[in-house]
Amino acid sequence: MTQTRSLGPEPVREGGNAGIVPRMQAHRFLTGLLALALAVSPAVAAAPAQMIVPADFSIDADAPPTLAIRTSPQNLPVYVFDDDTPGKSACGAGCIGAWTPVVAGGGAKPLGDWTVIDREDGRKQWAYKGRPLYTFFTDTPGKPTGDGQEGKWHLFQP
Repeated sequence: MTQTRSLGPEPVREGGNAGIVPRMQAHRFLTGLLALALAVSPAVAAAPAQMIVPADFSIDADAPPTLAIRTSPQNLPVYVFDDDTPGKSACGAGCIGAWTPVVAGGGAKPLGDWTVIDREDGRKQWAYKGRPLYTFFTDTPGKPTGDGQEGKWHLFQP
């Protein structure tokens, strides 16, 4: 006696070859799905490399996301400050010595999520989605030292 079990629209008969076609279709479908997932995952991981950035920044596609966006030409890590409000820097005279605003070059214009804000000292500063951006005084290219300072400073990640 032949037993049947359902694997889709057609029954699969054990002991015969009637179930080979549905199994092959299921296998092809799952293989295709896996290939699609593998093809998409590198694109997602490389998203910062495909991002358009203003001329004052550069992208290191091989760096982790928190170090992918850097100032240019200094190649320094970029930070955000929790006390800032959208479009306004809270880093005044007391913190400017350690935290340097990423100053927007002359003629800098917004580019997508990148904006230019006016600081109280009259300078223009780059912001991302309204968050002002900074560098830290002891950082060197690719070596951040300010992440987590005072529990309020964090490496920038788009």
